[in-house]
Amino acid sequence: MNEGTKGGRRRGVALLAVGLVLGSALSATPAAADFRERIGHIWKHVKAKADERYLRANAPLRPGNTLRGAWAISGNANEFQITAISFPISLPRPPAVHVVDEGDPPPAGCRGTPASPRASRGHLCVFVGERSENVLGDVGTYRPEDGGEGGSRRGLVLYANGGANPGTWEVTGTWAVTAAAP
Repeated sequence: MNEGTKGGRRRGVALLAVGLVLGSALSATPAAADFRERIGHIWKHVKAKADERYLRANAPLRPGNTLRGAWAISGNANEFQITAISFPISLPRPPAVHVVDEGDPPPAGCRGTPASPRASRGHLCVFVGERSENVLGDVGTYRPEDGGEGGSRRGLVLYANGGANPGTWEVTGTWAVTAAAP
């Protein structure tokens, strides 16, 4: 048997012995009670910090936090096509929606570029990065729940139309949404 194997076994036996001693000590009533009390006290402090830092299940995005993503729509001549932007975390309330076309300056509530989209609190900014020549008109939006204009707490639908020229068309971009106060 080589020295490496003997040393590994010794460490394993030592760890097992320490575990048995600690387990025995913690299962004894006075030691276990004191240990549980200390852990409970520590957890109160840690939990408060964890609740501030991490999102709780089904909680909306905290005000001031931003989500970002990318989107694409493509089709053939004379086709109407859609794509969805679905937020991985719902917002406290629906955002104001802005579509920033390629080369246009961002409106109030939007900053950045298609490469680095930014949105102010309560705004969703959809940046058009590239569009082929056969895209007819602007990219539009509607709410998935009822087809109304804009977006919802959970996302929105983007749509575009293909022109009459034969062949395929494509329009792509990015988006950013920043949660407002509820």
